[in-house]
Amino acid sequence: MQLLMKDAKATQRTLGKAPTKAGLVKSAHSLQAAGLLTDKEAEAIQLEIKERF
Repeated sequence: MQLLMKDAKATQRTLGKAPTKAGLVKSAHSLQAAGLLTDKEAEAIQLEIKERF
């Protein structure tokens, strides 16, 4: 989740707006595809995103 939040903060700085739910899910998929997250970690993050938004 820390990697995802760092990515979201970088996106916010770059674009000047808060990340969206879809953007966070996409970032989680990207981190998973890059091998930085396991399947279980990605699922847990996606559930947490759904709960927060």
